[in-house]
Order: sequence, then C-alpha cells, then structure tokens
Amino acid sequence: MNQRGSMNQRTDEIERILNASKVNYSSPQVSQQPTLYEVQRRYAEDLKQLRQQFEESQQKQEIKDREQAKENRVNRWLTVASLLVATVSMAAAIISLFM
Repeated sequence: MNQRGSMNQRTDEIERILNASKVNYSSPQVSQQPTLYEVQRRYAEDLKQLRQQFEESQQKQEIKDREQAKENRVNRWLTVASLLVATVSMAAAIISLFM
C-alpha cells in the first residue's frame, strides 16, 4: 500500500507540474520533433498506465496469496487428521500384539 501511495503521489505531482507549466506556443513553422511538454506528457501518461498495471498486478497477487493461504490451512488440517489416524492405527496394532 505504501508503494502505491508513493507512486500515486509522484504521478499526480508530475501531472500537476505539467498542467501548470503548459504553454501555448504558436509558431509559423511546425516542428517534427515533439515539444518538451509533449514528451513529459507522454511520460506522465506512461507512468500512470504503469501504475495502473502495477496495482492490477498487486490485486491479482493478493487474491492468489489468499487462495494459497486457504489451501495451506486445508493441507494443515489434512496432515493433522492423517497423523491422528496413524497414531490410532499404531496404538491398535500395539494393543493387538499384546492380546
């Protein structure tokens, strides 16, 4: 959660700076190279998209982790039940030897 907050804050700050520094240049010559603002804007959009992908990945991983924890609990109970059955079987075998 801390990483998400930090990424959100950085992206929001970049967008705020870009919007505040947006200058409308009107030039008779149209340049083929993107302006600094365009490059920064694309960078901010890419960063925002990466942040969204990261958050989606984190949510998927949290779901997988919960499912894995549930499976681990079930396996633990099955192990305990198996040990209990083995102990009872051993006790019954020992008793039958002495009778």
